[in-house]
Amino acid sequence: MLTRAGAIKVIDMGLALIREDSTAQLTKTGLVLGTMSYCAPEQLLDASHVDIRADIYSLGCTLYHLLTGKSPYWQRKTFAEVMQAHLHESFPSLAEALPDAPVGLEAVLARMTAKDRDARFSTPSEVVWALEPFARGADLQPLVPAATQQSPARRVAATKPSLTPEQPPAASGEQQPKPRWTRRAALIGLGGAITGGAVLALSLRGGPVVMLMGTTARGGIYDLEENTAAGASNTTEISKALEELGLVPPLQLYQQTIDLKCRPESRVRSRHPDLVIIHRSSFYHPINAILKFKRPSDMNPEELEKWRAVYRLADDKLIDFMGYVGSHVSQTKFLVYSRGTDPDWPNPAYRENWKKNVERSYPDLENRIIPMVIPGGFDGSFRKLDTRAVLRSNVIDILKLPKKRDLEKRN
Repeated sequence: MLTRAGAIKVIDMGLALIREDSTAQLTKTGLVLGTMSYCAPEQLLDASHVDIRADIYSLGCTLYHLLTGKSPYWQRKTFAEVMQAHLHESFPSLAEALPDAPVGLEAVLARMTAKDRDARFSTPSEVVWALEPFARGADLQPLVPAATQQSPARRVAATKPSLTPEQPPAASGEQQPKPRWTRRAALIGLGGAITGGAVLALSLRGGPVVMLMGTTARGGIYDLEENTAAGASNTTEISKALEELGLVPPLQLYQQTIDLKCRPESRVRSRHPDLVIIHRSSFYHPINAILKFKRPSDMNPEELEKWRAVYRLADDKLIDFMGYVGSHVSQTKFLVYSRGTDPDWPNPAYRENWKKNVERSYPDLENRIIPMVIPGGFDGSFRKLDTRAVLRSNVIDILKLPKKRDLEKRN
């Protein structure tokens, strides 16, 4: 179950309600226990002779589902088809389902889900050691009880195992690449019936995920001449400003361009962002690249009326976008910035009223939208120190990141 706060919790605890004196009948030969999408091959053949390695297989299936959004054999529709897939088909490739996943994680997952249980990791500790490079900032080992440390078939050596026989150790002084591909933290139960309900917390992500959204239409790029010549845009400048925060782990930054053909909702949703930073006029400027409206301050009343109608339509598209993403990803907040294409935007009362109108349309967005004014009006830009300071302050507050003085103390 994925909670509104973005936490993943194990809720399938059916075996926990079975009386102790009845369990002997549940594991007799020929009876299958478990959720079919996550059952180890040997569990399908004879549940009375499984050991903790079956739970490691199930954990691998669960991890695959968490990372890709689909169970391993989701294409198989019937009980018999899923069972045959677990028994005889190769485990699906993580790289094909998630191209930006590290090669090392593919190797770990392959070993967790080997058809032959003797080829799998033997204990939860081995799984922990293998996953630690991908679990930034998480001390996983203390979460595995001592009772689960010993292999069912042999006593495991006290050294950390290699992920695969083919994987060479890192050269001296070589740092492993920092993963930027994971999307969430997982709370996964490791074999409750066998391990006594041990829980392994996998912090499978780096810093918060931030989507930077804007347009490359001329009116939507600040420092137009300089950035256009450099092949940059507002999102490029914002990315530089946030990278200079020097956070450890760093923010996971993704850029998304908006144009007339763009339908960014699903792509942004798939990233499960903690924060979306978006130019309020992102959907307006691609339209105006064709209509060529002047700035409102230079329009006559008739032109201004037409402009307001077009801008309102583009603003509605922005609001619908936020409503869609916000209703599907419960933790996403939105930092909406502008320097004043809408001349009312610099007015605090107007921004507050705009925010309330959005929340009335999409109640799920309540307290999740932060309007931001770019200092300096039409001369303002993300290259200027005051703008960068406002941006960073907002991001730090929204994501509850350490303040600069706290970062300096920690470093």
